[in-house]
Amino acid sequence: NGLKDDTSDIRMLSHMILSRLATLPAAIPFLLSFLPSLLRSLRDTIQKSSQEGDIRTEQDRNEEQVRSALKAVAAIHRIGTATASIPAMRELLTLLRHPPLADHFLSILHGVNTTNDPVSQGPSSSGLH
Repeated sequence: NGLKDDTSDIRMLSHMILSRLATLPAAIPFLLSFLPSLLRSLRDTIQKSSQEGDIRTEQDRNEEQVRSALKAVAAIHRIGTATASIPAMRELLTLLRHPPLADHFLSILHGVNTTNDPVSQGPSSSGLH
């Protein structure tokens, strides 16, 4: 499972692939069948915080991983009502309603492109308020 890989580059690549799959109608049923375990892995990445003794590059890398995971969650959220009935999705969205994650997630969800990454772009109607 690339979402749990020890290498941050592999995790972020997995987030990008997951984001892309969420936009492909043919892949959505497959994605939904694994969604609870995928969301748990994304939650673990999002909740991982930098340690106090981490050097700046490690802190930056952790922030990149969190942003990447948030983009994947936003792409999954855009699938629509099929994801709303999954308890793991509701729990994750509840977590993302609290600062400091809320601002980052909402900017991604509403298509505010702060990183020039086309994956973060999307429809502005989120259903998350």
